[in-house]
Amino acid sequence: MHNRNPWLLIIILGIAMPAFASEWTFTLRPGETMEQLAERCCGDATLGDQISKFNNIDQRVGPPAGSRLRIPVPLLQRQPLAATLVYAVGLVTDGNGLPLKSGASLSMGQKLQTGSGGLALVRFADDSTLQLGNDAQVEFDTLSAYGDTGMVDTLVHLQRGRVELRVIKQSSNRLRIETPSGIAAVRGTTFRVAVEPVIANRLSGPSRGLVETTTGLVGFSQPIASANETSVEAGYGLVASASGVAKEALLQPPGPVAVPALPTPKEQLRWPKLQGAQGYQVQVGQDVAGKLQWRPSVKTNKRAFSLQGLAIGDYQVRVRGIAASGLHGMDTTVPVSVTEPEPQENRWWLLGLLTVPLLLI
Repeated sequence: MHNRNPWLLIIILGIAMPAFASEWTFTLRPGETMEQLAERCCGDATLGDQISKFNNIDQRVGPPAGSRLRIPVPLLQRQPLAATLVYAVGLVTDGNGLPLKSGASLSMGQKLQTGSGGLALVRFADDSTLQLGNDAQVEFDTLSAYGDTGMVDTLVHLQRGRVELRVIKQSSNRLRIETPSGIAAVRGTTFRVAVEPVIANRLSGPSRGLVETTTGLVGFSQPIASANETSVEAGYGLVASASGVAKEALLQPPGPVAVPALPTPKEQLRWPKLQGAQGYQVQVGQDVAGKLQWRPSVKTNKRAFSLQGLAIGDYQVRVRGIAASGLHGMDTTVPVSVTEPEPQENRWWLLGLLTVPLLLI
């Protein structure tokens, strides 16, 4: 079964960042004056005149309620917010290498990193979440709210590794992921971002960017002044380097993934060869306190995944192919209920029932 989750998938690796929008648009409330709008958004009523001039508004008449007005971002009043570490698997530390536990508060300027086999889930003030895979490091550059507008601005600097984000759909919010390759700014979707070296297993040297879109639309920009934004539609990916960008179709979901009739820890999940796949990534999730909690992913060149090491219980397992370009394809997700192996004595008892009739013939 191919489970196409409503997720937007992005992977970005290596170059710097383009400029962001220099202004935001607000709706004038019924009965609200320009001074009241300035107080609400900027914390300073005297900026009403400046906002009127910026929007070419005749102050003698004033704009009607419901008008969409532009305000330069530097004028907006910012209030610092905090993010929360929802859960941590394996080694998860701050920028000083000190271990962090579930429930820890994360503030602007703080770093978060995972070790080999580590994984962390972070929740922002607007309930959007960010999941760090193993060997990842991020810095929370901006965690802010703008005045009394309800707008939340989040900027995360991904320094290495892979993250996955689920962004709450609110048109007034901004969530951006900055990497050495470029920047991704998406609203109301889920996407992944990664930073990897161009040469595998090298900790230093140039990196490249990958963008993978499963649903929706992603705009990717490189830090070159003359570079135009590249749109990456659902089902397509992009590989970015210093020489430019190249788009290609993402690999289809692997499958069908065959689940054993009796999925004991000794069994394996198997799937047919996926055309174009040079390898696969597998990740296991399990319900914890009513919420799905993912474990660190594993990569394999085989078309099988062993259930060994999984305790008795219900799981979600997702599998995706990895193309020669390094782009990860679409996911196939299957439910798996790991059960106890059948007792050996029961098998001998059943074998006896089958052999008795043969002895009587």
